[in-house]
Amino acid sequence: MFAAHISSNKTREQSVMEHCRNTSEICALYCKHFNAENLGKLAGLLHDAGKLCSDFDRYGESCRMFRQCCLQGIYAATSTAIRRLCGSDDMLILVTYDVNTQDKEGRKRLRRVAKQCMNYGVRVQNSVFECVVDAAQLRLLRKQLEDEIDEHKDSLRIYNLGNRTKSNVEHIGTKSAIDVEGELIF
Repeated sequence: MFAAHISSNKTREQSVMEHCRNTSEICALYCKHFNAENLGKLAGLLHDAGKLCSDFDRYGESCRMFRQCCLQGIYAATSTAIRRLCGSDDMLILVTYDVNTQDKEGRKRLRRVAKQCMNYGVRVQNSVFECVVDAAQLRLLRKQLEDEIDEHKDSLRIYNLGNRTKSNVEHIGTKSAIDVEGELIF
């Protein structure tokens, strides 16, 4: 059996097949909103096919951090491909925040807010992120950020720049602009 996930105390293993079946159900539900349920099911079934080899299984066990990065990257690539194939309306949003860091809890909130933003976009300045998301992702991001901030001490702003992203952004000065919709080459 090839393992997709192993619990931290090593008492439960989830096989790649079980994981892919579960993921295909989730993807099918997500893609139902785009009338692409079958495409979502297929993407879910195939998203971890590369794990079906002993080399990945051995490497993944010895390097759990690499494995987690792979899983997040595969999920992002799969969901992005589905959205683009199904023609969902992506929009560029600008997320800005000001978190009160005068105490230890505030500094923790700042890190958690930044981490949530990094899951959806690219940091362009301190406390400023550009994110290309669809409506469902925007709702999810907003909820996650609202759960992290203290509304009595912190400030959060989300600007929707629409779906014509290239024409809405002008960059002047240092720190070259990043094409958040462009290809990632490593």
